Amino acid sequence: MNRLARTTAAVLTAAAVAVSTAGCADISTVGTIEGENIAAGVYIRYVMQAISEADNEIDQQLSEAGQSASDIENFSYLNYNVQEKPYKEYVKDRAIELTKQHIAVQKRFEELGLELTDTEVSTEKEEIADMWNSEMNYYGYSLGITYGDYYKNMGISRSSYQEVELNSMMSNKLFDKYYDENGITATDENDIKTYFNDNYGRFQIIEVSLTEGDGSAIETDEGKAEMEKMANDYVDRIKGGEDFETVYHEYEDYVAEQKEQAEKDEDTSSDDESSDDTSSDESSEDNSSDESSDSSSMTRSADTASDESSDSSSMTRSADTASDESSDDTSSDDSSEDTSSDDTSSDDSSEDTSSDDTSSDDSSEDNSSDTEEEEEDHETLLSKESTSPSEEFVEWAFKLGEDEGGVYKDETVYYAVVRRPLLDREDWYDNARSDILHLMKDEDFEKLLNEAAANFNVQLNDSAISAYDAQTVIDKQAKAMG
Repeated sequence: MNRLARTTAAVLTAAAVAVSTAGCADISTVGTIEGENIAAGVYIRYVMQAISEADNEIDQQLSEAGQSASDIENFSYLNYNVQEKPYKEYVKDRAIELTKQHIAVQKRFEELGLELTDTEVSTEKEEIADMWNSEMNYYGYSLGITYGDYYKNMGISRSSYQEVELNSMMSNKLFDKYYDENGITATDENDIKTYFNDNYGRFQIIEVSLTEGDGSAIETDEGKAEMEKMANDYVDRIKGGEDFETVYHEYEDYVAEQKEQAEKDEDTSSDDESSDDTSSDESSEDNSSDESSDSSSMTRSADTASDESSDSSSMTRSADTASDESSDDTSSDDSSEDTSSDDTSSDDSSEDTSSDDTSSDDSSEDNSSDTEEEEEDHETLLSKESTSPSEEFVEWAFKLGEDEGGVYKDETVYYAVVRRPLLDREDWYDNARSDILHLMKDEDFEKLLNEAAANFNVQLNDSAISAYDAQTVIDKQAKAMG
Protein backbone atom coordinates (compact mmCIF):
# COMPACT_ATOMS: atom_id res chain seq x y z
CA MET A 1 0.00 0.00 0.00
CA ASN A 2 1.50 3.40 -0.96
CA ARG A 3 1.78 6.36 1.37
CA LEU A 4 -1.26 8.13 -0.09
CA ALA A 5 -3.43 5.02 0.40
CA ARG A 6 -2.19 4.61 3.97
CA THR A 7 -2.99 8.25 4.72
CA THR A 8 -6.48 7.91 3.29
CA ALA A 9 -7.12 4.70 5.29
CA ALA A 10 -6.03 6.42 8.51
CA VAL A 11 -8.30 9.37 7.78
CA LEU A 12 -11.33 7.16 7.22
CA THR A 13 -10.88 5.30 10.51
CA ALA A 14 -10.46 8.56 12.44
CA ALA A 15 -13.19 11.13 11.81
CA ALA A 16 -14.64 14.00 9.80
CA VAL A 17 -15.79 17.47 10.70
CA ALA A 18 -18.89 19.60 11.00
CA VAL A 19 -19.67 22.09 8.29
CA SER A 20 -21.73 24.37 10.48
CA THR A 21 -20.26 27.61 11.71
CA ALA A 22 -20.24 28.99 15.20
CA GLY A 23 -22.44 32.04 15.04
CA CYS A 24 -21.10 34.57 12.57
CA ALA A 25 -17.44 33.89 13.32
CA ASP A 26 -15.13 33.17 10.38
CA ILE A 27 -13.80 29.69 10.88
CA SER A 28 -12.33 29.15 7.41
CA THR A 29 -8.91 29.46 9.04
CA VAL A 30 -7.82 28.48 12.53
CA GLY A 31 -5.33 31.32 12.85
CA THR A 32 -1.72 32.04 11.94
CA ILE A 33 1.62 30.47 12.89
CA GLU A 34 4.71 32.53 12.14
CA GLY A 35 2.53 34.64 9.91
CA GLU A 36 1.32 31.65 7.88
CA ASN A 37 -2.46 31.27 7.57
CA ILE A 38 -3.66 27.82 8.61
CA ALA A 39 -6.64 26.70 6.54
CA ALA A 40 -9.31 24.93 8.55
CA GLY A 41 -8.95 21.86 6.33
CA VAL A 42 -5.27 21.51 7.22
CA TYR A 43 -6.05 21.73 10.92
CA ILE A 44 -8.89 19.23 10.61
CA ARG A 45 -6.54 16.70 9.04
CA TYR A 46 -4.41 16.94 12.13
CA VAL A 47 -7.43 16.69 14.42
CA MET A 48 -8.22 13.44 12.68
CA GLN A 49 -4.65 12.21 13.10
CA ALA A 50 -4.80 13.08 16.79
CA ILE A 51 -8.05 11.13 17.15
CA SER A 52 -6.49 8.11 15.45
CA GLU A 53 -3.48 8.25 17.76
CA ALA A 54 -5.69 8.63 20.84
CA ASP A 55 -7.88 5.69 19.84
CA ASN A 56 -4.85 3.49 19.23
CA GLU A 57 -3.42 4.34 22.63
CA ILE A 58 -6.72 3.54 24.36
CA ASP A 59 -6.94 0.25 22.44
CA GLN A 60 -3.47 -0.57 23.74
CA GLN A 61 -4.54 0.24 27.29
CA LEU A 62 -7.54 -2.05 26.95
CA SER A 63 -5.45 -4.82 25.41
CA GLU A 64 -3.00 -4.73 28.29
CA ALA A 65 -5.97 -5.10 30.63
CA GLY A 66 -7.24 -8.08 28.64
CA GLN A 67 -10.16 -6.14 27.14
CA SER A 68 -11.28 -4.61 23.87
CA ALA A 69 -13.74 -1.87 22.93
CA SER A 70 -16.26 -4.48 21.75
CA ASP A 71 -16.33 -6.01 25.24
CA ILE A 72 -17.59 -2.82 26.88
CA GLU A 73 -21.24 -1.81 26.84
CA ASN A 74 -21.91 1.71 25.48
CA PHE A 75 -18.20 2.12 24.83
CA SER A 76 -16.89 5.57 23.89
CA TYR A 77 -13.26 6.63 23.49
CA LEU A 78 -14.33 10.04 24.78
CA ASN A 79 -14.69 8.57 28.26
CA TYR A 80 -10.98 7.76 28.55
CA ASN A 81 -7.85 9.70 29.36
CA VAL A 82 -4.88 9.79 27.01
CA GLN A 83 -1.47 10.60 28.43
CA GLU A 84 -3.15 11.76 31.63
CA LYS A 85 -5.42 14.19 29.76
CA PRO A 86 -9.16 13.96 29.05
CA TYR A 87 -9.72 12.68 25.52
CA LYS A 88 -10.96 15.97 24.04
CA GLU A 89 -8.16 17.97 25.62
CA TYR A 90 -5.53 15.55 24.34
CA VAL A 91 -6.92 15.70 20.79
CA LYS A 92 -6.98 19.50 20.79
CA ASP A 93 -3.44 19.86 22.15
CA ARG A 94 -2.05 17.20 19.84
CA ALA A 95 -3.74 18.70 16.76
CA ILE A 96 -2.25 22.13 17.54
CA GLU A 97 1.16 20.52 18.09
CA LEU A 98 0.97 18.72 14.73
CA THR A 99 -0.08 21.95 12.98
CA LYS A 100 2.92 23.77 14.46
CA GLN A 101 5.15 20.92 13.28
CA HIS A 102 3.64 21.39 9.82
CA ILE A 103 5.00 24.94 9.74
CA ALA A 104 8.30 23.87 11.34
CA VAL A 105 8.83 21.41 8.49
CA GLN A 106 8.22 24.13 5.91
CA LYS A 107 10.59 26.58 7.59
CA ARG A 108 13.46 24.13 8.19
CA PHE A 109 13.03 22.64 4.69
CA GLU A 110 13.57 26.11 3.20
CA GLU A 111 16.46 26.93 5.56
CA LEU A 112 18.38 23.83 4.46
CA GLY A 113 17.78 24.55 0.78
CA LEU A 114 15.79 21.38 0.21
CA GLU A 115 13.16 21.12 -2.50
CA LEU A 116 10.60 18.83 -4.04
CA THR A 117 11.22 18.27 -7.73
CA ASP A 118 8.64 19.29 -10.31
CA THR A 119 8.12 15.60 -11.08
CA GLU A 120 7.50 14.75 -7.43
CA VAL A 121 4.97 17.53 -7.05
CA SER A 122 3.15 16.82 -10.31
CA THR A 123 3.03 13.07 -9.61
CA GLU A 124 1.58 13.68 -6.16
CA LYS A 125 -1.04 16.06 -7.52
CA GLU A 126 -2.01 13.53 -10.21
CA GLU A 127 -2.40 10.77 -7.62
CA ILE A 128 -4.60 13.01 -5.48
CA ALA A 129 -6.69 13.99 -8.51
CA ASP A 130 -7.21 10.33 -9.40
CA MET A 131 -8.14 9.49 -5.84
CA TRP A 132 -10.46 12.50 -5.64
CA ASN A 133 -12.57 11.16 -8.49
CA SER A 134 -12.48 7.52 -7.41
CA GLU A 135 -15.35 5.71 -5.74
CA MET A 136 -14.92 5.60 -2.01
CA ASN A 137 -14.69 2.21 -0.29
CA TYR A 138 -14.70 1.41 3.38
CA TYR A 139 -13.65 -2.08 4.48
CA GLY A 140 -14.40 -3.32 0.97
CA TYR A 141 -17.88 -1.77 0.75
CA SER A 142 -18.72 1.05 -1.63
CA LEU A 143 -20.19 4.15 0.00
CA GLY A 144 -21.70 5.35 -3.26
CA ILE A 145 -19.69 8.60 -3.35
CA THR A 146 -16.27 9.69 -4.56
CA TYR A 147 -13.45 10.53 -2.19
CA GLY A 148 -13.67 14.12 -3.40
CA ASP A 149 -17.37 14.35 -2.55
CA TYR A 150 -16.66 12.82 0.85
CA TYR A 151 -13.91 15.26 1.73
CA LYS A 152 -15.85 18.26 0.45
CA ASN A 153 -18.87 17.18 2.45
CA MET A 154 -16.58 17.03 5.45
CA GLY A 155 -15.33 20.53 4.64
CA ILE A 156 -12.04 19.57 3.04
CA SER A 157 -10.92 21.14 -0.19
CA ARG A 158 -8.49 19.38 -2.47
CA SER A 159 -5.94 22.16 -1.98
CA SER A 160 -5.90 21.61 1.80
CA TYR A 161 -5.66 17.84 1.38
CA GLN A 162 -2.84 18.41 -1.10
CA GLU A 163 -1.01 20.78 1.22
CA VAL A 164 -0.83 18.16 3.97
CA GLU A 165 0.40 15.47 1.55
CA LEU A 166 3.12 17.68 0.11
CA ASN A 167 4.17 18.66 3.62
CA SER A 168 4.48 14.96 4.44
CA MET A 169 6.82 14.55 1.47
CA MET A 170 8.90 17.47 2.69
CA SER A 171 8.98 15.96 6.16
CA ASN A 172 10.38 12.70 4.80
CA LYS A 173 13.11 14.50 2.90
CA LEU A 174 13.95 16.59 5.94
CA PHE A 175 14.11 13.44 8.08
CA ASP A 176 16.55 11.84 5.64
CA LYS A 177 18.64 15.02 5.60
CA TYR A 178 19.19 14.58 9.32
CA TYR A 179 19.34 10.83 9.89
CA ASP A 180 20.04 8.96 6.65
CA GLU A 181 23.42 8.23 5.08
CA ASN A 182 25.60 11.37 4.98
CA GLY A 183 22.94 13.24 6.98
CA ILE A 184 23.50 16.00 9.52
CA THR A 185 23.36 13.43 12.31
CA ALA A 186 23.64 10.30 10.17
CA THR A 187 22.75 6.93 11.65
CA ASP A 188 25.40 4.22 11.54
CA GLU A 189 24.41 1.44 9.12
CA ASN A 190 25.39 -1.25 11.61
CA ASP A 191 23.04 0.31 14.17
CA ILE A 192 20.14 0.06 11.71
CA LYS A 193 20.93 -3.60 11.01
CA THR A 194 21.25 -4.34 14.72
CA TYR A 195 17.86 -2.77 15.43
CA PHE A 196 16.32 -4.77 12.59
CA ASN A 197 17.86 -8.02 13.82
CA ASP A 198 16.92 -7.37 17.46
CA ASN A 199 13.27 -6.60 16.79
CA TYR A 200 12.34 -8.82 13.85
CA GLY A 201 12.66 -12.45 12.92
CA ARG A 202 12.69 -14.61 9.81
CA PHE A 203 10.59 -17.75 10.03
CA GLN A 204 9.70 -20.68 7.79
CA ILE A 205 6.19 -21.72 8.81
CA ILE A 206 3.81 -24.43 7.64
CA GLU A 207 0.34 -24.27 9.16
CA VAL A 208 -0.92 -27.84 9.57
CA SER A 209 -4.67 -27.47 9.93
CA LEU A 210 -6.66 -29.71 12.24
CA THR A 211 -9.46 -30.18 9.73
CA GLU A 212 -10.62 -32.98 7.49
CA GLY A 213 -10.87 -32.64 3.73
CA ASP A 214 -14.54 -31.69 4.06
CA GLY A 215 -13.69 -28.85 6.44
CA SER A 216 -14.87 -30.58 9.61
CA ALA A 217 -12.64 -30.46 12.68
CA ILE A 218 -10.33 -33.30 13.56
CA GLU A 219 -11.44 -34.16 17.08
CA THR A 220 -9.97 -37.61 17.81
CA ASP A 221 -6.69 -37.96 19.69
CA GLU A 222 -5.49 -40.30 16.95
CA GLY A 223 -6.22 -37.75 14.24
CA LYS A 224 -4.51 -34.93 16.14
CA ALA A 225 -1.48 -37.15 16.82
CA GLU A 226 -1.19 -37.82 13.09
CA MET A 227 -1.19 -34.09 12.33
CA GLU A 228 1.37 -33.41 15.06
CA LYS A 229 3.64 -36.10 13.62
CA MET A 230 3.27 -34.51 10.17
CA ALA A 231 4.23 -31.08 11.57
CA ASN A 232 7.25 -32.50 13.42
CA ASP A 233 8.37 -34.32 10.27
CA TYR A 234 8.21 -31.04 8.35
CA VAL A 235 10.35 -29.31 10.97
CA ASP A 236 12.95 -32.08 10.91
CA ARG A 237 13.13 -32.07 7.12
CA ILE A 238 13.49 -28.28 6.86
CA LYS A 239 16.09 -28.16 9.63
CA GLY A 240 17.90 -31.00 7.88
CA GLY A 241 18.39 -28.84 4.81
CA GLU A 242 15.46 -29.81 2.61
CA ASP A 243 14.17 -26.91 0.51
CA PHE A 244 11.44 -25.08 2.45
CA GLU A 245 9.37 -24.24 -0.63
CA THR A 246 9.35 -27.90 -1.67
CA VAL A 247 8.05 -28.98 1.72
CA TYR A 248 5.59 -26.09 1.81
CA HIS A 249 4.06 -27.08 -1.53
CA GLU A 250 4.01 -30.74 -0.49
CA TYR A 251 1.64 -29.81 2.31
CA GLU A 252 -0.46 -27.71 -0.07
CA ASP A 253 -0.75 -30.74 -2.38
CA TYR A 254 -1.76 -32.91 0.57
CA VAL A 255 -4.55 -30.50 1.50
CA ALA A 256 -5.76 -30.37 -2.11
CA GLU A 257 -5.87 -34.18 -2.29
CA GLN A 258 -7.83 -34.39 0.94
CA LYS A 259 -10.40 -31.90 -0.35
CA GLU A 260 -10.67 -33.68 -3.69
CA GLN A 261 -11.26 -37.03 -2.00
CA ALA A 262 -13.88 -35.51 0.29
CA GLU A 263 -15.76 -34.10 -2.70
CA LYS A 264 -15.64 -37.48 -4.47
CA ASP A 265 -17.02 -39.16 -1.38
CA GLU A 266 -19.77 -36.55 -1.14
CA ASP A 267 -20.71 -37.02 -4.81
CA THR A 268 -20.86 -40.79 -4.39
CA SER A 269 -23.07 -40.42 -1.34
CA SER A 270 -25.36 -38.03 -3.23
CA ASP A 271 -25.65 -40.47 -6.16
CA ASP A 272 -26.53 -43.33 -3.82
CA GLU A 273 -29.25 -41.26 -2.19
CA SER A 274 -30.58 -40.31 -5.64
CA SER A 275 -30.71 -43.98 -6.63
CA ASP A 276 -32.63 -44.90 -3.49
CA ASP A 277 -35.13 -42.10 -4.15
CA THR A 278 -35.63 -43.28 -7.74
CA SER A 279 -36.25 -46.87 -6.68
CA SER A 280 -38.69 -45.71 -4.03
CA ASP A 281 -40.57 -43.59 -6.55
CA GLU A 282 -40.82 -46.46 -9.03
CA SER A 283 -42.07 -48.83 -6.36
CA SER A 284 -44.70 -46.30 -5.41
CA GLU A 285 -45.75 -45.92 -9.04
CA ASP A 286 -46.01 -49.70 -9.47
CA ASN A 287 -48.19 -50.06 -6.42
CA SER A 288 -50.38 -47.24 -7.61
CA SER A 289 -50.66 -48.87 -11.03
CA ASP A 290 -51.59 -52.21 -9.50
CA GLU A 291 -54.25 -50.71 -7.33
CA SER A 292 -55.73 -48.85 -10.27
CA SER A 293 -55.73 -51.98 -12.40
CA ASP A 294 -57.44 -54.05 -9.71
CA SER A 295 -60.22 -51.54 -9.25
CA SER A 296 -60.91 -50.99 -12.95
CA SER A 297 -61.04 -54.63 -13.99
CA MET A 298 -62.21 -57.26 -11.48
CA THR A 299 -61.50 -60.13 -13.94
CA ARG A 300 -57.81 -59.27 -14.25
CA SER A 301 -55.55 -61.43 -12.12
CA ALA A 302 -53.07 -60.06 -9.64
CA ASP A 303 -50.32 -62.09 -11.27
CA THR A 304 -50.88 -60.44 -14.66
CA ALA A 305 -50.88 -56.98 -13.14
CA SER A 306 -47.67 -57.80 -11.33
CA ASP A 307 -46.00 -58.97 -14.53
CA GLU A 308 -46.76 -55.63 -16.19
CA SER A 309 -44.80 -53.67 -13.61
CA SER A 310 -41.24 -52.70 -14.59
CA ASP A 311 -37.97 -51.77 -12.87
CA SER A 312 -35.59 -49.01 -13.89
CA SER A 313 -32.67 -46.86 -13.05
CA SER A 314 -29.02 -46.75 -13.85
CA MET A 315 -26.75 -44.36 -11.94
CA THR A 316 -24.32 -41.94 -13.51
CA ARG A 317 -21.60 -40.79 -11.12
CA SER A 318 -19.40 -37.75 -11.45
CA ALA A 319 -16.53 -36.50 -9.29
CA ASP A 320 -15.57 -32.86 -9.28
CA THR A 321 -11.91 -32.11 -8.69
CA ALA A 322 -11.35 -29.52 -5.99
CA SER A 323 -8.50 -27.09 -6.28
CA ASP A 324 -6.93 -25.77 -3.11
CA GLU A 325 -5.84 -22.48 -2.47
CA SER A 326 -4.98 -17.74 -1.29
CA SER A 327 -9.67 15.40 6.31
CA ASP A 328 -10.08 17.74 5.77
CA ASP A 329 -11.80 21.73 5.20
CA THR A 330 -15.15 23.12 6.25
CA SER A 331 -17.53 24.21 3.50
CA SER A 332 -16.38 27.71 4.19
CA ASP A 333 -12.75 26.60 3.89
CA ASP A 334 -11.38 26.95 0.36
CA SER A 335 -14.90 26.85 -1.11
CA SER A 336 -13.74 28.51 -4.32
CA GLU A 337 -11.14 25.75 -4.79
CA ASP A 338 -13.79 23.06 -4.51
CA THR A 339 -16.14 24.61 -7.24
CA SER A 340 -14.40 24.26 -9.77
CA SER A 341 -6.86 -8.89 -49.87
CA ASP A 342 -5.08 -11.24 -52.36
CA ASP A 343 -3.78 -14.75 -51.58
CA THR A 344 -0.24 -13.51 -50.98
CA SER A 345 -1.50 -10.90 -48.62
CA SER A 346 -3.58 -13.49 -46.87
CA ASP A 347 -0.57 -15.77 -46.48
CA ASP A 348 1.54 -12.92 -45.15
CA SER A 349 -1.20 -12.04 -42.72
CA SER A 350 -1.35 -15.63 -41.57
CA GLU A 351 2.39 -15.67 -41.02
CA ASP A 352 2.21 -12.40 -39.10
CA THR A 353 -0.56 -13.75 -36.91
CA SER A 354 1.46 -16.87 -36.21
CA SER A 355 4.41 -14.69 -35.29
CA ASP A 356 2.24 -12.62 -32.98
CA ASP A 357 0.90 -15.76 -31.33
CA THR A 358 4.43 -16.99 -30.73
CA SER A 359 5.37 -13.64 -29.27
CA SER A 360 2.28 -13.74 -27.08
CA ASP A 361 3.17 -17.22 -25.90
CA ASP A 362 6.71 -16.10 -25.07
CA SER A 363 5.34 -13.13 -23.17
CA SER A 364 2.91 -15.36 -21.33
CA GLU A 365 5.73 -17.70 -20.38
CA ASP A 366 7.80 -14.77 -19.13
CA ASN A 367 4.89 -13.45 -17.06
CA SER A 368 4.21 -16.92 -15.73
CA SER A 369 7.86 -17.24 -14.77
CA ASP A 370 7.77 -13.89 -12.99
CA THR A 371 4.59 -14.85 -11.14
CA GLU A 372 6.03 -18.19 -10.07
CA GLU A 373 9.18 -16.47 -8.89
CA GLU A 374 7.15 -14.00 -6.84
CA GLU A 375 5.02 -16.76 -5.37
CA GLU A 376 8.02 -18.92 -4.42
CA ASP A 377 8.67 -16.99 -1.22
CA HIS A 378 6.60 -18.18 1.69
CA GLU A 379 8.99 -17.15 4.44
CA THR A 380 7.55 -14.91 7.13
CA LEU A 381 8.93 -11.68 8.62
CA LEU A 382 7.66 -11.24 12.17
CA SER A 383 7.99 -8.30 14.52
CA LYS A 384 8.31 -8.88 18.24
CA GLU A 385 5.33 -6.56 18.56
CA SER A 386 3.15 -8.71 16.27
CA THR A 387 -0.09 -10.10 17.64
CA SER A 388 -0.83 -12.45 14.74
CA PRO A 389 -1.55 -15.30 14.84
CA SER A 390 -1.34 -14.64 18.60
CA GLU A 391 0.90 -12.88 21.09
CA GLU A 392 1.66 -16.27 22.65
CA PHE A 393 2.82 -17.69 19.32
CA VAL A 394 5.08 -14.70 18.63
CA GLU A 395 6.64 -14.91 22.09
CA TRP A 396 7.26 -18.64 21.62
CA ALA A 397 8.71 -18.20 18.12
CA PHE A 398 11.25 -15.59 19.20
CA LYS A 399 12.58 -17.95 21.87
CA LEU A 400 13.83 -20.20 19.08
CA GLY A 401 17.48 -19.75 18.17
CA GLU A 402 18.58 -19.35 14.57
CA ASP A 403 18.16 -22.61 12.61
CA GLU A 404 16.15 -24.08 15.48
CA GLY A 405 12.57 -25.23 15.11
CA GLY A 406 9.55 -26.76 16.76
CA VAL A 407 5.81 -27.24 16.64
CA TYR A 408 3.45 -24.74 18.26
CA LYS A 409 0.08 -26.33 18.98
CA ASP A 410 -3.00 -24.14 18.74
CA GLU A 411 -6.62 -25.29 18.97
CA THR A 412 -7.13 -25.50 15.22
CA VAL A 413 -3.60 -25.39 13.77
CA TYR A 414 -0.24 -27.00 14.48
CA TYR A 415 2.50 -24.61 13.36
CA ALA A 416 5.67 -26.24 12.02
CA VAL A 417 8.26 -23.49 12.55
CA VAL A 418 11.96 -23.07 11.78
CA ARG A 419 13.76 -19.80 12.49
CA ARG A 420 16.44 -18.63 10.07
CA PRO A 421 19.12 -15.87 10.18
CA LEU A 422 17.31 -12.62 9.37
CA LEU A 423 20.17 -10.65 7.86
CA ASP A 424 20.76 -13.37 5.26
CA ARG A 425 17.71 -11.88 3.56
CA GLU A 426 19.38 -8.74 2.26
CA ASP A 427 16.32 -8.01 0.12
CA TRP A 428 14.19 -7.81 3.26
CA TYR A 429 16.63 -5.42 4.89
CA ASP A 430 16.81 -3.19 1.82
CA ASN A 431 13.01 -2.98 1.62
CA ALA A 432 12.57 -2.36 5.34
CA ARG A 433 15.53 -0.03 5.91
CA SER A 434 13.63 3.25 5.60
CA ASP A 435 10.85 2.08 7.93
CA ILE A 436 13.41 0.80 10.44
CA LEU A 437 15.23 4.13 10.40
CA HIS A 438 11.95 5.91 11.13
CA LEU A 439 11.23 3.56 14.02
CA MET A 440 14.62 4.42 15.44
CA LYS A 441 14.56 8.16 14.91
CA ASP A 442 10.95 9.42 14.68
CA GLU A 443 10.88 10.49 18.33
CA ASP A 444 14.13 12.43 17.89
CA PHE A 445 12.77 14.07 14.76
CA GLU A 446 9.54 15.09 16.45
CA LYS A 447 11.53 16.54 19.33
CA LEU A 448 13.60 18.53 16.83
CA LEU A 449 10.45 19.95 15.21
CA ASN A 450 8.87 20.82 18.57
CA GLU A 451 12.02 22.67 19.61
CA ALA A 452 11.96 24.61 16.34
CA ALA A 453 8.30 25.52 16.93
CA ALA A 454 8.71 26.42 20.60
CA ASN A 455 9.20 30.13 19.92
CA PHE A 456 6.76 30.47 17.02
CA ASN A 457 4.35 33.36 17.05
CA VAL A 458 0.99 31.57 17.27
CA GLN A 459 -2.32 33.37 16.91
CA LEU A 460 -5.26 30.95 17.11
CA ASN A 461 -8.91 31.48 16.21
CA ASP A 462 -10.66 30.08 19.29
CA SER A 463 -14.01 29.89 17.51
CA ALA A 464 -12.53 27.67 14.81
CA ILE A 465 -10.63 25.48 17.29
CA SER A 466 -13.87 24.94 19.22
CA ALA A 467 -15.83 24.24 16.03
CA TYR A 468 -13.50 21.40 15.14
CA ASP A 469 -13.20 19.64 18.48
CA ALA A 470 -13.04 15.87 18.88
CA GLN A 471 -16.72 15.42 19.68
CA THR A 472 -17.86 17.29 16.58
CA VAL A 473 -15.44 15.40 14.38
CA ILE A 474 -16.47 11.99 15.73
CA ASP A 475 -20.20 12.76 15.44
CA LYS A 476 -19.80 13.92 11.86
CA GLN A 477 -17.78 10.84 11.00
CA ALA A 478 -20.48 8.55 12.39
CA LYS A 479 -23.07 10.29 10.22
CA ALA A 480 -20.86 10.25 7.12
CA MET A 481 -20.06 6.56 7.42
CA GLY A 482 -23.73 5.64 7.87
